Amino acid sequence: MRFDFENVFRRLKGGGIDAALGNETVKTYYFTPSQFAEFFMPQFRVKKIYTLGLLTPPPFLIGIYKRFKLLVELFMLIDKQLMQIFPFNRIGDHFIIVFEKI
Repeated sequence: MRFDFENVFRRLKGGGIDAALGNETVKTYYFTPSQFAEFFMPQFRVKKIYTLGLLTPPPFLIGIYKRFKLLVELFMLIDKQLMQIFPFNRIGDHFIIVFEKI
């Protein structure tokens, strides 16, 4: 594992970033849950926000799952407990928003 400080705060860059996708570069935007929800206002209201992968490594790092199985299982258990608790539900790599039609 390594710390890539340039990408740690990539979501805070308002103008998006250039992300490599195969041989191409694609302008990519990282919205916060609140920013994303604004696209659906005022027809919908946010009912719940869940985070995914707060501590659990991403699936493409399968080697970590094999080498550190108990640690990853602990991270998954912690993720499950924190996934809908503020502020943790706002800071994961991915999020799920449940909307309700107004």
